[in-house]
Amino acid sequence: MAIAGEITTFFEALGAERDDPKVAAALALVGPMELGEPYRQDGATYALDKCADDGTSFTWKDGRLLKIIIAMQQERAAGPYPRPDRLVEGVLPASSRAQVTAALGAPDRERSTGDTWNVGSHYLAVSFAGDHVRRVVAMVSAR
Repeated sequence: MAIAGEITTFFEALGAERDDPKVAAALALVGPMELGEPYRQDGATYALDKCADDGTSFTWKDGRLLKIIIAMQQERAAGPYPRPDRLVEGVLPASSRAQVTAALGAPDRERSTGDTWNVGSHYLAVSFAGDHVRRVVAMVSAR
């Protein structure tokens, strides 16, 4: 399946280290990040960096980018992604689950709260609030 939009820049950054130019390109699409404190879990070191301006967070595992969560709706104190019409072609904040499936094809994994697609060596997850897109997640492995 071919996915188009700014999400491809996020996919390219997955698995890269913080100083990689691919990560710099992904960071250029979001507002200023608040760097999270590293923490240990299950023998690995994780960190969670957040951008409250546009509801985006980057999760790092052992110094490599593991997952990017992008809010498509206002969430608590975090705003939504500033260019939702350019994030994933055919997917908008007001898109229903049926519209997302029409745009992206049948998901590889369905859950009550969202669907996941295998995109090459990575995964794209779309979660829903009611019948509208809540978040888009680019990740190294399916959750």
